[in-house]
Amino acid sequence: HFLLSLIHSQEGNRDEALAAMKRVVYLDSRSILGHFCLANLYRELGNTARAFKSLENSALLLEKMPQEAAVPWSDGLAAGRLLHTVRQQMQELARPASQP
Repeated sequence: HFLLSLIHSQEGNRDEALAAMKRVVYLDSRSILGHFCLANLYRELGNTARAFKSLENSALLLEKMPQEAAVPWSDGLAAGRLLHTVRQQMQELARPASQP
């Protein structure tokens, strides 16, 4: 489902990509990358509330990992690095639209 979501996204089929990524998270609620990618899809579709919630889910999972540990299925990306990115995106979503 993860790969299918990426393919749909690349083809511009955002709704199909979202549905496939929701299945990823449904089948494995501990999928950090699933929650992270789901957040990005929600953000692209303009649903900032759900994007924020998906980022929160990613952050909660990442906070349980050692900072230097590799995130599963991430090709070696350290949990601390992805957590930093997730927190930045959460701040951006929480910022009112009028602020740079």
